[in-house]
Amino acid sequence: MMEQADGAISGLRVIMTGGGTGGHVYPALAVAAGLRAAGAGKILFIGSSRGMESEVVKREGWPFRGLPADYFRGRYPTPDNLRTAVNMVRSTLAGARELRRFRPRVVVATGGYASVPVALAAVMARIPLVVLEQDALPGRANRFLSRFARAVCTAYAESIPYFARPGQVKCTGNPVRREVLEAGRKEGRLKLGIPPEDVLVLGLGGSGGARTINEAMAEALSFFESRPNVRLLHVTGPRYFESFRQAVSGRGWDKLPANVEAVDYLHLVPEALAAADVIVCRAGAVTLAEVTCRGLPAIVVPSPNVAGDHQAHNARALGTAGAAVVVKDVELDGRRLVEELTRLVDDPETRKEMSRRSLGLSRPGATGDIVNTILETADL
Repeated sequence: MMEQADGAISGLRVIMTGGGTGGHVYPALAVAAGLRAAGAGKILFIGSSRGMESEVVKREGWPFRGLPADYFRGRYPTPDNLRTAVNMVRSTLAGARELRRFRPRVVVATGGYASVPVALAAVMARIPLVVLEQDALPGRANRFLSRFARAVCTAYAESIPYFARPGQVKCTGNPVRREVLEAGRKEGRLKLGIPPEDVLVLGLGGSGGARTINEAMAEALSFFESRPNVRLLHVTGPRYFESFRQAVSGRGWDKLPANVEAVDYLHLVPEALAAADVIVCRAGAVTLAEVTCRGLPAIVVPSPNVAGDHQAHNARALGTAGAAVVVKDVELDGRRLVEELTRLVDDPETRKEMSRRSLGLSRPGATGDIVNTILETADL
């Protein structure tokens, strides 16, 4: 039986679909790596050629097919939305062609507009569909697709009532990349050039950056300038790097303090998470899953610019548990950031207790549980 099961897994073909943001792309990468580790034969990613997945997935070495799918801008008929609707039809037809060519045993949708065409094509072709939901408040795409899914894996129990068939939903937690789970603090600090005795604050606004966090961090640089043993590694996001540099220059700094480094993008996120003592971040579901798996004390600033205010729902779980300080976007400025940083940086015991509570919320086995659900759905 085991040999038959191993043979079936080695012949398993899986299509992963989703994207638009890192919150949909990185869970797909984590699950794909879990499927590969379990022995799955072939895995293909399909997403939008306009989304970040077209770059990230290929950079990670996975095969990728791009579709012309795009997102709707509002709910009213406009020329842009008419073009989007046409592209969705084209993408569904293209997705159906890819299904016939690749012949997957199961399709896994991780959410976002990019997942809808391929998932619908799978339903029409009677190919089992598994939906992954990362947020406490499910997105519209996943709520719609859950009507046709054989199984739904969600990160938060609070999200279950939002789905059409709650009995199909499993609360697995969010998948976290193996690199994040396995990164070592000592090795991370060596790669980043952080002395072992220094306190490292990591500023991370998500894959696109966060304007409010950037502005507050620019106002708070005097905090780091006055504390040479406290280091800041701040990731501005590509589109905000120049405005951050100008904000710093406008406050009288010709260059950043020696203990501050600002970058537009960071490839060494697993190492940075392992090396950090405090993180200032948005409340994206994947970010918070990684934060809790690392047990990082956090200052969490939910983005107000997301559908359904779902980041506020995500952040609430950490704030209620005492694992994070939750600051509303409209309440964050340099003064408030310095106030919260001072409290955490100067009190190792508070950081230790927050770390313990954060780890208590983590689900390091989420990827394995999701992989098992996919294999069960594929009748393996």
